[in-house]
Amino acid sequence: MYKALVDKHQPKVIICTGKTFEGDFLQAFTGNSDTPMIKVPLKADLERPSSPKKGKHFNCCAINERILVITTYFLGTRYGFNTDVSLVELAEEINKVRDNLVTNDQS
Repeated sequence: MYKALVDKHQPKVIICTGKTFEGDFLQAFTGNSDTPMIKVPLKADLERPSSPKKGKHFNCCAINERILVITTYFLGTRYGFNTDVSLVELAEEINKVRDNLVTNDQS
């Protein structure tokens, strides 16, 4: 359904919140609910030994090696990005992954 809009407008990043619906987001934006995702943990969470088992992270995949689809826990939950610090770190990590994707694509 949204895949046609993605093909037409070519956004750099699509951020979807709510891990429960990850398969639905993938189906909508990639046309395949089984698209493999890569888990990207946040650095601050890795440095905290008492972090919850799931930890703060986002999952991502690339469409046409140019567009990232990001899924995160809903922003207000305990696993979500619910502070300014965690939102800034999320944005920085997304930029790193995006920059790496673009760099690899141009090689």
